Amino acid sequence: MIPSWEAGDEEKKEVSTALANLRKKYDVIKLDVNDKEDELQLLEKDMKRAEGEEKALSKDFGGGK
Repeated sequence: MIPSWEAGDEEKKEVSTALANLRKKYDVIKLDVNDKEDELQLLEKDMKRAEGEEKALSKDFGGGK
């Protein structure tokens, strides 16, 4: 019988653990990215709304761009 350390079992465990840790870090980063993308979309909507209001006010008061 071959000892487990010669068959690479210990290395497999280390690689598996390293991959699991990387996946956890990736998941946290991905959630953060998704949150920031959602926030960006809300800001872009607010900007478009504000631009529309600015144009409407500009027309109301006789100004123009």
